Amino acid sequence: MGGKATPLLSVIVPVYNVENYLRMCLDSILAQTFQDFEVICVDDGSTDHSPEILAEYAQKDERINVISQKNAGLVSARKTGAKNVSGNYVVCVDSDDWIEDTYFEELVNAREKTGVDLVIANLYYVMGSECSIRRNACREGIYRSEELWPEMISKAPFFEFGILPNLVAKLIKRSVFCECVQNIDEKIVVGEDAALSYSCLLQSLDVLVSDICGYYYVQRDNTLTKTYTNNEYERCMRLIDFLNGLDSVHHGGLKIQLEQYKKFLMLFRCPEFLDLNCSNQILEPYGGIPIGSRIVLYGAGGAGRALYSYLKASGRVEIVLWADRSFAVYQSDGLPVNSPSEMERIRGGYDFVIIAVTAEKTAEAIRRDIRLLGVPVEKIRWLTRNFIGSNSESLQASFV
Repeated sequence: MGGKATPLLSVIVPVYNVENYLRMCLDSILAQTFQDFEVICVDDGSTDHSPEILAEYAQKDERINVISQKNAGLVSARKTGAKNVSGNYVVCVDSDDWIEDTYFEELVNAREKTGVDLVIANLYYVMGSECSIRRNACREGIYRSEELWPEMISKAPFFEFGILPNLVAKLIKRSVFCECVQNIDEKIVVGEDAALSYSCLLQSLDVLVSDICGYYYVQRDNTLTKTYTNNEYERCMRLIDFLNGLDSVHHGGLKIQLEQYKKFLMLFRCPEFLDLNCSNQILEPYGGIPIGSRIVLYGAGGAGRALYSYLKASGRVEIVLWADRSFAVYQSDGLPVNSPSEMERIRGGYDFVIIAVTAEKTAEAIRRDIRLLGVPVEKIRWLTRNFIGSNSESLQASFV
């Protein structure tokens, strides 16, 4: 008698070479106001000091269970974690992020009050010294799962997630999580979160879209190192094919959303594939830019960095300025990004300004800002109506 009590919450923390961030992550978990949890740390073959740190924390807190495996990737680590959970609910935390001390309490209280299978939260997006809230576009409330399907991946205007794909911003009923995670293709290495998050949403009966926000999702890769591979398109399509497989089980209602999601992934991961049919111009999704043009690239987020790498490698246009409002953050990471005000200094020294963001509302705000800098409207390019598709008509007239 007197065995270890079953916790209400299981926390899965995949770990791979995060020695510089792991203590902060684990400390934030152990500092939670809600304490009825277990922590399943899956060391996915780390080669740094992460295993020693995990052993140290497991020694001082019996709720931490460390499982080691050969390096097999994030999906495999989550599957290993799922096999060892015992709580009623599951929360995932990435080992280089951290959470506010009331995060678990808010999630569990929301679930206990509503009885839903899935609680969906917002998150803080941290880049350098800047922190902003990423919200779900679907309005707060309790839903039958199928009520969210029509806009869960892509909610007009282009491109906005209806439900954020981040697995870490969700509390999931254990039976739903464990069933769904085992069906995820371990070859998926682009969009692992999306594959599992949307699987769980489709499998859930009732869902709460909440206003909870206590997770700090840290963006650490601001380098120009091209992490993409020669088969990047195939890697993206592996995710899309998987989600299409889910869609076939759920009445085919995701087709248009997945077409939009594919375009979004191409812009972020391999924009060169969007120009395969171009010969005398480049940047077809932006209306086509003549070879040899001088351009200002506005935007240094994921899409901007991918586009910068592609354009530099192609050599078919000249980038005379790379600009972003958060230029100081990017400069601290060694990126050649400058203030948008530089466009006034080089007035007339460029042919086009390419707005390298995927959110239509953000693109419109940028367009207004650079018009105030004296940029002629005919030089401003964003994604064309033909590329975006028919579900996004509201703001496009401003760009053509």
